[in-house]
Formats: sequence, structure tokens, C-alpha cells
Amino acid sequence: MTNEKDIPEQTKGSSKDIQEVAHCKTADEAQWLFNQGRYKLLNVNNWNEWCGNDGADFCLMDETGEHLEGVANEGDFIRIDIPGPGSNEGSGYDWVKIVDIKDREGIFTMTVKPASDPNAETEDTAHFFDKDASSTFEVSLHDNDVLAAVHGRNEKPNTEVQNFFDKIRNFIVGKTAIAGFANLQWSRLVKGVLDKD
Repeated sequence: MTNEKDIPEQTKGSSKDIQEVAHCKTADEAQWLFNQGRYKLLNVNNWNEWCGNDGADFCLMDETGEHLEGVANEGDFIRIDIPGPGSNEGSGYDWVKIVDIKDREGIFTMTVKPASDPNAETEDTAHFFDKDASSTFEVSLHDNDVLAAVHGRNEKPNTEVQNFFDKIRNFIVGKTAIAGFANLQWSRLVKGVLDKD
């Protein structure tokens, strides 16, 4: 059901595809749910409502590291506060940048990639995955069905950082995420995107 051209190519490391489908009674209901899902994905500051408060905390930020209200745009950053020790490189957080948003009839995707902390003086990647990883968030319409998905590609721990603590931390967190810890959070997100309430 997914348009593979909207997802970065898998070339190394691990990949994941987490998805849910909602079956609607009418085409109008499906269109409404698709529009709601698109809106929810763009409202990054509200992701915690659907991911649960026991997981990561997401915050939409601008290129100077200041908090943003409203919907996400290409070039914006997402600051992620995961449970446990934070990244020194990212001032205690993991960071991703929104590198691509495609919004066409019946399909919406938003792709993020690990990024440096916009407040930092260095351009080192401040994320537990290395710079080649990506996550693509999707909501798409298929007749009376609506699909919500998260597609992870090229997931490999970021051990190229200079800080020794971050090397160890990124290796452990990255391996844990690859092993499936992040799947629970993304599963909650895609279910929340399709929640009709």
C-alpha cells in the first residue's frame, strides 16, 4: 500500500515497517480520517498524546533551537527526550531534522533524519542512530481504508561521535531501538493517528 519512492532506500543496518489500517464504512469517513491523520502527524508537539507519557517526549523546534507552535515544515527540527541518559552532543536530547514532506491527494509522508543540535557549535550528529538513518511517517488513503505507518531505514548506532560516553550510550540505545524497544512507541503513534475519537 505504501509508495516506496517516498521512503529512502535501505542500504545498510536495520529497517522497520510498523503500520496499522483502519477500515471505514464510507469513502467520506475514510477521507475525514485521512485528513485527521495528516493533521496529527504535522502536530509533532502533540505526539505524546498518542505515544503515551512513558515513552519519548517530542518537541518541534526551529533552526535556532527555539520551541515552535503549530504544524511542522521542512527544515524544522524535532527534539526528542528519550527515557534514560541523554546525549552530551545534543545537550541531553536526540535531534532529527524534517528533510522531506510530501502532501499529495491520498498520501502524506514526512521524513526525518538524525541531525546535529541546532544550538551546538559542532555539526556532529546528536542522535543514537547515525546520520544515514531515516524515519518516514505516513498516512495514506486506499478506498475506504486508511493506513498509518512508520518506516525506519538504515538504522545503525551512531558510534562516530568523539565523546566516549555518547559512543557507549548511542551503541546501547541504538541496539535497543533496533531490537524493538522503539516499536512499541511507533505502534502507539500509528494507532493514535487512526483513532477516530
